[in-house]
Amino acid sequence: MSYRNCLKVWAVVRLLPRMQRAIVARYKSESDALGHVETLRRLQPGAQYRVIFDLPPQQPDPQPQFEQPSQRYLARSLYRGGF
Repeated sequence: MSYRNCLKVWAVVRLLPRMQRAIVARYKSESDALGHVETLRRLQPGAQYRVIFDLPPQQPDPQPQFEQPSQRYLARSLYRGGF
C-alpha cells in the first residue's frame, strides 16, 4: 500500500450479505467519511453503510542482504595473513 493510501485511515464500508463488506471510499478525517455516508444513505436508502477506522497491515522490515566476499578478495586476504 502506498504512503498516500496509508494516510487515509477512515473507510466507508457497504455491508453485504453473508458477513461480507465492500470498501466504497477512504478519507483522512472521520467527519469527511460521515458526510459521505449521509449522502449515500439519501441516494440508496436500502443499503447499509458504516464508517470504520481501517489501518493497513504492517509490512515486516526486510532483512538486510549481506554480500558474500568474492573468491578473489578472499584469496588475497588469506595470502596477506588476514581476514
